[in-house]
Amino acid sequence: MVRRRARPPLTPIGAGHASAMVPVLAAYGINRVVTSQWERCASTIAPYAAAAGLDTVRRDRLTEAQHERSPGRVGATVRELLEDDVSTVLCTHRPVLPTVLDVLGQHARRSVANALPTTDPFLEPGELIAAHVTQTEKGPRVVAAGKVSPPLH
Repeated sequence: MVRRRARPPLTPIGAGHASAMVPVLAAYGINRVVTSQWERCASTIAPYAAAAGLDTVRRDRLTEAQHERSPGRVGATVRELLEDDVSTVLCTHRPVLPTVLDVLGQHARRSVANALPTTDPFLEPGELIAAHVTQTEKGPRVVAAGKVSPPLH
């Protein structure tokens, strides 16, 4: 019997990007890690979760398949995360990003919403969007957002 090695969830470049984002996420004071259940997303955020000593919350709602069935559930999940007063990193899939970005835009002033990416690819490999959220009487408000690239050498 010949055993094949399972394909690693991340390419070596992807693993490098994931490791390079550890100090970036630490600088934001992230203290909750939420990811799609799929291994590629979980592996992407695992270096930060391990370095910060945080458990990873895997959400089925954030997978591509669940998004195809019900984008509204993805939107509800993102809104729930915005409403919590916890610094959170969310890791999901490229096809899910339009819904994530739409929810961020709904909770932002026009100038901030207009600065969010609108076309695919929304992010280059290794990039993330840092959304700065404040809680107001009317609910969460995204007061700033911008792309952050991994600090690779």
